Order: sequence, then C-alpha cells, then structure tokens
Amino acid sequence: MTDEMPDVMPDEPLIRLDRRHVWNFWRIQEELNEDLAYERKLTCYWNRIDQVPHPDILPLLHEAGFGYVSMIIQGAKLNPSLISALVERWRPETHTFHLPYGEAIITLEDVAYQLGLPVEGHAITGKAEDNWFLLGRELLGVDPVDLDGGRVLITGLDEHFSDLPNNASMQLKEQFARAHILRVIGGILMPDKSRNKFHLMWLRHLWVLSDAGKFSWGSAVLAFLFRELCKATDPSKHVIGGCLLLLQSWAWFRMPFIRPTLHQPTSYIFPLILRWTGPLSSVGLPDCQRDFQLLIDKNDEFVWTPYAVPKILNCVPPQIFQGAQVWMSKVPLINYAVIEWHPVDRVLRQFNCVQPIPPQSQNLDSLHRLTRQGKTNVNWRSHHSTWIMQWADRYSRHPVCQPIETYSVTYDYFDWYVANGKPHILTPAERQRVLHARPQNRPPTRRAHPAAPGDDEETTQGRHPAHHLNHNLLYADLWDPHSNTITTPTVVCDGFQFPARRSYTTTSLLYTGGPTGIGAGSSQARRTATPDDDETDESTEEEELVPRRNPYRNRHPPGCGTGGHRHH
Repeated sequence: MTDEMPDVMPDEPLIRLDRRHVWNFWRIQEELNEDLAYERKLTCYWNRIDQVPHPDILPLLHEAGFGYVSMIIQGAKLNPSLISALVERWRPETHTFHLPYGEAIITLEDVAYQLGLPVEGHAITGKAEDNWFLLGRELLGVDPVDLDGGRVLITGLDEHFSDLPNNASMQLKEQFARAHILRVIGGILMPDKSRNKFHLMWLRHLWVLSDAGKFSWGSAVLAFLFRELCKATDPSKHVIGGCLLLLQSWAWFRMPFIRPTLHQPTSYIFPLILRWTGPLSSVGLPDCQRDFQLLIDKNDEFVWTPYAVPKILNCVPPQIFQGAQVWMSKVPLINYAVIEWHPVDRVLRQFNCVQPIPPQSQNLDSLHRLTRQGKTNVNWRSHHSTWIMQWADRYSRHPVCQPIETYSVTYDYFDWYVANGKPHILTPAERQRVLHARPQNRPPTRRAHPAAPGDDEETTQGRHPAHHLNHNLLYADLWDPHSNTITTPTVVCDGFQFPARRSYTTTSLLYTGGPTGIGAGSSQARRTATPDDDETDESTEEEELVPRRNPYRNRHPPGCGTGGHRHH
C-alpha cells in the first residue's frame, strides 16, 4: 500500500480551515443572534491510577521507559474551560497554538520534562491486528474478557493485577509490569473517548521489556494528543481524548497568569507534571473559557523556556537528556495510523533561538481523515514508510537558527503574523470587558504560594514580552557520569552551536526535588463507556450544544434543603 504524502499547495494561506473551526463557527452564531453567547465546553477526563507500582516491578518499568511516568498516580483536576479555550487557539493547519505573541506548541522537550517518557527511539507503528486473546494470555498470563475489537476494560486490569505476591517469579513480575504500562497508556497517556478501555495493540511493543525502552513513546503520545486537538476544533465534537494532563501542565508552566496557586510549596520533583498534585487554589481565575480567552488576549507574559532554571534542572534524571538532540527536530510524529507534525521551526523561541517568518506549514489534511477504522489488515509501517524514513533521519532535520541576544524575533515577524495568523480571538471591544474571576469563599488556611517555575528571581529567565529578551538562556543539559554533573552541551544545528553556559551538580537519579505532597486535586474519570474512539463512529457523541445567555456568571449548587442538592 502506498504512503500518503501531504497536499502540496504553493502559496496557500496560513489560515485556510476557518469555516470548519470551532471558534469561527461560534462567532457566526453570535452574529446571527446577538442576544445569545455560545460556549462549547469539551468533556475532558483522565483515568486515575489508585496506587504506586510495586517496588519489585519498578526496575522493569524503568527498563521499559515507563518508570517515571508510572509515578503519576494522582494529578491535578482537569479544567475543561481552560482546555476548551486552548483548543480554540489550536490551528490544525500549522499544528500550533496561535497566541497574541506568536505561535507555541507542546514539543518533545516538554514531553521529556513533564512525563519522563523516552522520546528517542523507533516509531510506534506496525499492524494493529492480532489474535488479541492469545496475545493477552501469553504476555499478561490471563485471558482477556469482554474483548471489543482488541480493546478491554481497564477495570479488568485492576482486578487481576492489584497485588503482586511475595517471592513472585520473574515471569509474573513481567506480567504485572506490562499490565501497569497498559494501565498508564490507557488511563493517562493515550486515553481514547471510550473512557474505560484500552487497546491490546500496545502489548506488541512489550514482548521484551528491555526492548520496549528503545521505542519513542513520547512522540507517540504527542502524536495522539495533536490528533485529538485537531479533531476537537470541529464544532460538532464535544469530547476530547489524549494526555490532557500534559496539555494543562504545559499551559500552567508557560502562562503564569492562568495557573492556580499552590497552598503547600514544594521543591520540584520529576516528572514535572507532579508539580500540580498538591492542593491548588483557583481564586482569581476565571470560570468560563471566554474569560480565559480574555486573559490570554490581554497578557503578553509567556515563559518561552520554563525549564532553564537550576532548581528544575537539578531534579531531572540525567538519562532524560539523552534524547535532547531530538527535541528540536522537524519530524513527523507517528502513532500507527496517526501522522502529525512537530513544527519546531515555527516556535524557535521555545529553544532560545530567534524566530523568523517560518516556512510554509505541512498540509496534513488527507492524513487527518485517515484512521484505523476498517483497516485491520493494513501494515502502517509500510503504509507510512516515507514518514518513518523522515523520523529515522531525525538527527539531521534541525532548523537553521541563531541564539537570542537582544530581540527574540526578526524585524518582520510580527507584521507577517498579524496579517496571516490568529493573534487574537476576541474583538478589540471584547478585550475591554471586565474579567469575572472566581471569588474567594474563605481565607486560605495556609499561605498561597504562586506555582511558578522557580520561586525567586530565577523565574524571570525565559519569561519576557513577546518582542524582547534580555537573557541568554539555557537550551539543554547533559550528564557527565565521571564528575556527576549536568553540563550544558554544545549542540550543532545546521552550523549553529548552542553555547555552553553553566553546570549544575546532581546528587541522585530520582526525585532530587524533595517530597511530592500528593494529596487532593486529583481527578477520577467516569467509568461509563461511550462508543467514541478512532475505531467507531464519532457521530454518536451525545452531548448537545447548549447556548447560554449573557452575562457570564458563576453557578454554584444550591445549599442543602433547597431541593437541588439533596443527599440520598
């Protein structure tokens, strides 16, 4: 079967899918009926893991590349209004968020820091068809029940793999490790819209756990999330899958004006997404996505390099930097049928490089229509062979760049971006509206502490207005096993050398930032299944578009005794 290449259209406009984009759809509806304000709030979820993995399987999880991400047993509660607002900023034409100060994305660097997943390695692809019953029996040691086209219930894993016996054999430990990895993939990293199922096709990459760590799981997770973001821009969609914890944490690290505050300040721990597992306060933040859009439209404070501070770098395990050369590669992101793009040449400021007018974006319209549905016999490795070859050539696919010295963009960038991009969602008149922030119901019991990437003067590094930068920031660091130090490398990208600037001492491979403070604020996904993933018809989504009248106001459940908040 032949590979599908992107549609090549010279000089096509940057924004060409507005007619089918959710924000333009709601804008048209509001113009037709000025008395109504429409707001689509996406259903967002993740499936919490109830306990940390057994110590006896931790070495196997690390060997497979899932040791750090397996620590995410709890996480911050998802904010559907924020996530829906970010989706309205997402442009499937460029695979970037369009913000007032330029384009930005979640990169492979963010995946490495936030989740601790390997981003270097082979692409996750192959033939998504097998004898799932026999595969589950051989690699998990149990017979899969309630098979649904290769998918099984997550609760089945919880029932069979809750307690590892003492003196368990190595075979049993490997089975428990595979089950835990499947639980992490189906519940946190790549949850589909079925909400309580996962696919057994991931087992095909877990035959030998030591070989599983040689796959680029991070790029597969990012491809899955990008595809979900692209699909969610369709106004008829009301549910979004993918690693939404990553999306939300990325936004909180880079946009300080929308992040909650931590009531119990903690040191940074790895993976960085655990920053938000403690009690959080949303006082002063909006309740609705239109107010989130107002905040984003009116603020130019964006942290382009949030990880370039010693207190973050000191808690990062050294092996994470082994994939640093891939962080800045212009490559396809591959996950079986899914092909998305990693457009780092459009977001060079995230790597402390000057942003010029970017080249024409990859047109992946035809690939966005391609799914696994009805293609059980397709070998995606051969079908996407051209894209896989580009991924294999990832070390030579770096953009031409120069380090930031004074200005972070070229002189003509903003004129081009304002004329061709979507810097603002709201009209000038709407941007003058007063923000309706969440009220404070009672004084906090502990001092609220801003959850910034660094709590002192170091936070100013990497945080700057869109047009100017006063610091030369860190790009990446590598570990020297002889001196036990993390030293800034010299990375060559098409003739440009990233200069070495600092070195930091690390004392441990694991969680040098201190205690986690895991507590309230996690989210438990609903256990009801909906027939909505890439192998089923998404037209079955049951949520209705409900217009609501102005003005925006906070809605709180009535107190007990009113008939609307009863205990049974």
